[in-house]
Amino acid sequence: IDGPKKSYDKPELNELIISVKDDASIKHELDNLLNNGVHAIKLYYGLNKELTKKIVSYVNGRCPVIMHCGLTKALEAAHIGVDSIEHVMLSIHHDLVGTKLFETYEGIENKNYWKKVIQDWEDINLSSNKIKTFIAALADSKVGLCSTLSLLWLGYIGIDAARNDPLRNLIDTTFINKRDRLENIDIDLMPPLYNPIYSKKAVEKQLEFLNLFHSKGGLIVGGTDFGANYYPPAGYGLQKEISLLSLAIGEMEALKSVTSIAARLLNKGEKLGQLKPGYLADIVVLNNNPLLNINYIENIHSVYSNGKKVR
Repeated sequence: IDGPKKSYDKPELNELIISVKDDASIKHELDNLLNNGVHAIKLYYGLNKELTKKIVSYVNGRCPVIMHCGLTKALEAAHIGVDSIEHVMLSIHHDLVGTKLFETYEGIENKNYWKKVIQDWEDINLSSNKIKTFIAALADSKVGLCSTLSLLWLGYIGIDAARNDPLRNLIDTTFINKRDRLENIDIDLMPPLYNPIYSKKAVEKQLEFLNLFHSKGGLIVGGTDFGANYYPPAGYGLQKEISLLSLAIGEMEALKSVTSIAARLLNKGEKLGQLKPGYLADIVVLNNNPLLNINYIENIHSVYSNGKKVR
């Protein structure tokens, strides 16, 4: 759900995004969604604080409310009562730089916005009292924070490593036209909206932020936002996300972020996310202990879906 002016103006996204502007449109759209059994509602970049507050109030706990922050800051969203916040890189940014600067960035569809966000993360001083106070307040709110570090996986490992990664052969190039591929041999590795190649320092700052947030008792959930980029390819981004998260919060906490904590934040903690009697047995069995080396999560022995072996 977005504000009156949609954050994106693309045909493939317009059918996914619902715009609201007042109490009547909020009631109409939410009634339609909730009556049709949606499992969660995502609030988007173009919603201001007042509209966010009205939506959360109307949902009233009937399903999880997740927010990609923009016009509404992360701490504002947390105090309003959203269950979790998407994207460390994007949703936390407004709080870090302040409204005055943020309002000059011209919106999420502007490529310059992404460039500035990455640069701001590189420049931010996470040891400042202002940032420490913000981190502590966000952790105290008990809002979940979705990491989506893999948005910058390419920047973290470097373009040369990505070019030689066997996973590159699994990238779906259906939507990349032949002319663009001829003009840019790395287009399959590059997201459409932003350039992550020189973003390693920004990733390291985000890892530092997550470490500080976690040390204050903050809840972290792993996620990939796959679709915003081609690489890592579908099905592998979460492995890279866990690998990066382990650098910030350790192997066990990284694994919990995509199992028990993820289930808890989706109000499914009573039947998902743990190995316990009565829980849904969606299980990946590994050949080696990932607490010794987190990359062992890629060495899969077998897979079970609802208790039945499927691989």
